[in-house]
Amino acid sequence: LRSAASKTLTRQDFNLISPSLTLNPVQLIGSAGNPDLKPIRADNFDLAVERYFNETTSLYLTGFYKRVDGFVTTVSNPETYSGVTYQVSRPQNSAMANIKGAEIGYQQFYDFLPGWLKGLGLQANYTHVESDTPSSVLGLNVPLQNLSKRSYNIVGIYEIGEVSARIAYNWRDKFLSGVANIVGIGAVPIYTKPSSWLDASVSYKLNKKTTLALEGSNLLQTVRSSYYGVETYPQSVWIND
Repeated sequence: LRSAASKTLTRQDFNLISPSLTLNPVQLIGSAGNPDLKPIRADNFDLAVERYFNETTSLYLTGFYKRVDGFVTTVSNPETYSGVTYQVSRPQNSAMANIKGAEIGYQQFYDFLPGWLKGLGLQANYTHVESDTPSSVLGLNVPLQNLSKRSYNIVGIYEIGEVSARIAYNWRDKFLSGVANIVGIGAVPIYTKPSSWLDASVSYKLNKKTTLALEGSNLLQTVRSSYYGVETYPQSVWIND
């Protein structure tokens, strides 16, 4: 049984506080940093119950609550430069927010299997998160940006002798990814659709000093997309190699 309480302060990334401005004259959009961003401060409380069945098998359940001040959100507003109006996205600190949720996880190596099969193992976890913060732009409480309500991971692992391998499948629910303030329409939330991801790696240890490794990312060729308010109003589509 584990419990923890902490106060944290997280400085913003340099790319977020940079005063630089980038404009796209073709699409009439832009992005910029915000040098006035404040650090993120949080009060955190965690409670975990863990069960270790043997040296290679464990099961855990964790509950958590966080009160966060200054979480970063992205807001898009029309801005005019040289007589041309662009829809420019900038990061800004949100109001006080509450995050609460739970995670359940499991890990095991099946070392009771015969021969080379004893190196097989599995990791799995599921997380459920509820969050809310008042949005001055939308005029109501909204979930925290970039935080999915549901997500899970399933990881197949193999460790025996000089060989190590891993294949990981990740899934996350839709999430609020920004707010656009559009002329003639007003403030509109931007959501990113649910998506899944598959990575894999394998390595072989030649000796104490040398290991050969092969890694693959986004093996499902996942295409992610976002939309304004409802799915019939698409915003962006993108893929990572």
